[in-house]
This record gives sequence, structure tokens and C-alpha cells, in this order.
Amino acid sequence: MYAETLQELGLSPNEARIYEALLELGEATVSDLSTRTNIHRRNIYDAINRMVEKGLATPIVGSKDSKYIPVQPGKFLEMVEEKKTRLEAILPEMQDLFEKRKGEEGIYILRGVEGYKNLLRDVLQKKENTYSIGANDLWVDPRLKTFVKGFMEETRKSNIKFYVLWDSTAKQQEKLIKKYPNIASRFLPTKYKSAAEIHIYADRVVIIQTGGKFEKIEGPITVFMIVSQRLADSYKQWWQFMWDNAKKS
Repeated sequence: MYAETLQELGLSPNEARIYEALLELGEATVSDLSTRTNIHRRNIYDAINRMVEKGLATPIVGSKDSKYIPVQPGKFLEMVEEKKTRLEAILPEMQDLFEKRKGEEGIYILRGVEGYKNLLRDVLQKKENTYSIGANDLWVDPRLKTFVKGFMEETRKSNIKFYVLWDSTAKQQEKLIKKYPNIASRFLPTKYKSAAEIHIYADRVVIIQTGGKFEKIEGPITVFMIVSQRLADSYKQWWQFMWDNAKKS
């Protein structure tokens, strides 16, 4: 019930199952835990000792059969906060190293919803306007709605604007335009509809293959990111021609 989430927080599979068993039993011996979890006693000993060291389980002093009780679940929030504090301390240096690497020309492939989220994070980091060709309904995909809401709030704070040439198949652009004032829109003719999008910002040219339909992206999302200032400038010129000749919203 809880073990999968506890593993995501850093517990081993055995530790997660033992903690869940301790919650259910209240207090338990190694034998009790082995029976409850179907984990071998020897592995129980190894795991419970690690849990005591981590402060996740407490031995009952004076108990005849070495019983253990779980610590309060709030301990996991403390662990997350401690990890966050440690990460924040080294994040600036990591960011500097990341920027130096990303300054070189290259082609990168980002896959899936998480890959697309990383693209949006890059837009925030660059803090430059984005120019799009053939944009579709990707932002209203249920898997992205919550993330996009926070993303657009951050773009507003950073004064990042989006100049979007919508694909004719996009159905939700009017809602997005009304909801987010930093989106300027025009529309491509119906005969130029496509299952791909192009976005240009900073020194990036991004090509996205979505295969999208109304409010739902079908199939995998694949993002091709080309890092090249000269290429980005060239694509921006082509975007400008299309923008000048496109239908206004």
C-alpha cells in the first residue's frame, strides 16, 4: 500500500515492506516481520539494522525478543527537506557546469512527457521569447495541465512571451489565449496541417513529433532539440515570413 512510495523516497524494497509491516503491527519481532512480509529472517536483520541507523525504526529496550516499533511517518518529510537543503547548496555550481556544457552546438533528443517538461524548464532558464510554427493542443494534454499552469505563471513573472502560429487542428487555442495574456496568436491555413511542431527560442530550434488529437496526445512525444545560434536565427527569419502572412486571431 505504501511500500512503492517509500521506495521512491529512497528506501530499499525490504525496508519499505518492513516499515509498512511495523505500521500495521505497531510493534514486532524479527520473526513477526518475516512472517508478515515473507522476507527471510537474515534479510530482516540486515534491513532493520539499517532502518535503526536511519532513524526509521526503534528497538524496544528491555524487550525479551528484540521488538521494534516504527518512527512517526512525519520523519519522511524531514528526510525530504534535508535532501532538498543539501541539493540547494550544490545547485548553483551544478547549474554553472550545465550551462557550460549546453553552450556547445549539438542535437539532443528528449522523450516522453518528462522530456517535454525538461524542454519547458529550459525555456524558463533561457528567459527569452519563443516563436512557434504549427503548435497543437499539447499543453492541454491531461498529463501536462498541472505542470503547464505553473510553467505559464513563471513565464509571466519572467516576461517571456510566446508568438504562436497555430496548426489548424488545434482546438483549445482560444482557451489558452484568453487564459494567458503573454501568448500572441496567428493561424496556419488548413491545408498546411501537420503532426509536428517547431519552436525557436534563444539558440534553440526544437522540433516536436506529437501525433496529437483534440485534448490528447496519441503515441509517444519525441522532442528534437538543435542547439545552434545560426540555425535558430535562420528559422526565426522563416517564422517571421509566415507570421507576416498568417491570419490574425
